[in-house]
Amino acid sequence: MLVCVYGAGAGSSGCKNAGPATDAGPERVNLSGGLQKGPFVLGSSLAISALDANGDPTGLVFNTETTNDLGEFSVDFSHTGLVRLDATGFYYNEVLGGLSTAPVTLRALHEIVAGGPQDAYVNVLTHLTYGRALSYVASGATAADAAAAADLEARVALAIGPSTFDPGAPGIALNELGGDTDANAYLLAISAVLTLAAQTAAGPGGPVDATLQQLLNAIAAELTATGTIEPETIDAIQAAESALDTTQVMADFGARLAELGSTAVVPDIDRIIDADQDDIANASDNCALVPNPSQADADGDGIGDACECGNGTLEPGEECDDGNVDGSDGCLSDCRVAFCGDEVIRSGIESCDGSNLGGATCTSLGYAAGALSCTDCAYTGCYTCGDGVVEAPEVCDVADPVEFASCFSLGFSAGPTACTPDCLAYDTSGCSICGDGLITPGVEVCDGTNFAGADCTTYGFTSGTLTCAYFCAVVGTYDCSVCGNLTREDTEECDGYDLGFPGTCASLGFDAGTLVCDTDCTYNTTLCRLCGNGIIEFQEGCEGTDFQGQTCMTWGYSGGSLTCGPDCWPDTSGCF
Repeated sequence: MLVCVYGAGAGSSGCKNAGPATDAGPERVNLSGGLQKGPFVLGSSLAISALDANGDPTGLVFNTETTNDLGEFSVDFSHTGLVRLDATGFYYNEVLGGLSTAPVTLRALHEIVAGGPQDAYVNVLTHLTYGRALSYVASGATAADAAAAADLEARVALAIGPSTFDPGAPGIALNELGGDTDANAYLLAISAVLTLAAQTAAGPGGPVDATLQQLLNAIAAELTATGTIEPETIDAIQAAESALDTTQVMADFGARLAELGSTAVVPDIDRIIDADQDDIANASDNCALVPNPSQADADGDGIGDACECGNGTLEPGEECDDGNVDGSDGCLSDCRVAFCGDEVIRSGIESCDGSNLGGATCTSLGYAAGALSCTDCAYTGCYTCGDGVVEAPEVCDVADPVEFASCFSLGFSAGPTACTPDCLAYDTSGCSICGDGLITPGVEVCDGTNFAGADCTTYGFTSGTLTCAYFCAVVGTYDCSVCGNLTREDTEECDGYDLGFPGTCASLGFDAGTLVCDTDCTYNTTLCRLCGNGIIEFQEGCEGTDFQGQTCMTWGYSGGSLTCGPDCWPDTSGCF
């Protein structure tokens, strides 16, 4: 712990570590408690400043900080008498359900009595009453009397909760984590209301924390000066009290405590908050959102007449009120606007609603089969197979073939569909898939290379290849031919005198000769020649050194040597 002393004289200021307690001077004190505006986070600072009998600082300061996110602290020092507690840190915002984005500072006036353990809780109420209580001390009041008077004035001025409410404990003892007592509920209630008032004043995206600090300081200054609050501030506080979502605040605070591992019970602020400003807390009000100080309840149902659904008056929390509790006429019996899905059947508008089938069954509705259900507040799921009407879950009806889906629409190539006897599926046994190699009788005449044993000769041709066309419905003979009709077709090389183009020996790689067509419509190259291939062919007289017995003398010369010319004809230039 760091102890600091501040004074005007030379050498009278400075900080030092406090040594062990001695017999001289005040007894050793252990001060524990919490810093709460929502609990302050770990590491928030607390300065404990000693005050004289008039409330003026003596210069003695004890500094410490919170030890966890529950805002708890504990510090030992030697001092008795008045002290000022100044707490600064980030905090949990009960209204927004999250940590603050900026720190706030709260203050408290406390009196340290005899040594030993003592508790003090710095909170919103202690901040608001600090200045007023200090002024009473300066006037000679005891610290306890000053705090009690300032607390009462603040409670009356804030006007949060019923006017007769008394927390029964001083502000310095109020603890949001201290369990579900009226005192602790009061602290959480005023803390949440003032936070919502600040949030409203800051506006969307505005600086909530700075606005809250400004609001708390302004109220504290007004209370210090007069013990009252300005009317416009009171109006803002009452508006926030009426708008506060108490259920959400308590749920979020409970979730925060659970997150931190705390088993503390969240105080019930509905025992404090008076949303309709009729001087009766929500928890005790039989009509919490509509002013009804008399609490009149003619039918004794626990709901006040002022907010009874069916009284013909639209009140807070109601979407409609048509003067009755007949839920089938558009305004439900709990004054919500009727809608499809509210489980109430509106006569003449809805056949059913959600799980409410009105006692109907498929049989009672005249259907033969199905499981009755409700879709968009209309009956579905029933059907009569064979009535010529396709109704869910039917996909077809045996009595209405015109509406049948085609094989093609069902992913097949062709063929007729039928409806199964129960009307719940299509019979696709007559559908075919062109390309699967299987011929579907009555639908396909071929499939791929499957022609059921047929070939070109089956169709009067002599050669060629059949083609399966038009979704396996037509056998094509485009590649079939008839050899001998003097017309070259498809796979034929030639037919009679029709040798094609160019149809010469040269086009087939020979030097010269005469190309002819055989009886099987293929080329006959017997009369073509290729000089230099070592074979003496038509119109050739030699090949290389092969002269087939010819010599210069058979050519009429006396002697010499023949040579084979480039045209494969004997060259006699070497003869004599």
